[in-house]
Amino acid sequence: YSGKSTTGGAFAAAAYGVLADDMTAVCERGGQLCAMPAYDHLRVWEDAERMLLGSSGALQRLTPTWDKRALRLRGQGWTFREEPARLGAVVLLAPREADERAPRVEAVAPADAFVAIAANTYANYLLDDGMRAVEFASIARLMTGVRVFRAIPHADPGRIGELVRVIAAAVSG
Repeated sequence: YSGKSTTGGAFAAAAYGVLADDMTAVCERGGQLCAMPAYDHLRVWEDAERMLLGSSGALQRLTPTWDKRALRLRGQGWTFREEPARLGAVVLLAPREADERAPRVEAVAPADAFVAIAANTYANYLLDDGMRAVEFASIARLMTGVRVFRAIPHADPGRIGELVRVIAAAVSG
């Protein structure tokens, strides 16, 4: 499996509500940081479809020229969260490891978290210096309000359920 969408699908299959696929907008509402809902489907590859649904070929391709498929959350009986959710933690997905300790979750130091989040913001290459300064201030505000973790999945895709459990335990603790 690849990562973000597959992990989101595993969370949905484990009865967690999903509000976005691989990116979400963060805003402030009533003094709290919130993750905003995006679209009600995950974009998955065929191997993720097989892993999450037990078979492949049933999901519609997103476009004729791309092999990613639309996994409609409601179509599976899973929950799509339509309302913003209070943001309590950010989890960064690391590369998969065959290490016996994986899957595992580690806390990320604020400075390292700042760099990782800044490097992965959407369309950051379009920002001028002033816009980048505003973005950095927003990330710094985020860093004071949420915990950041790194999840290291196991190389064996069959252990994705275990990944869901260790992430859920880390962010709820």
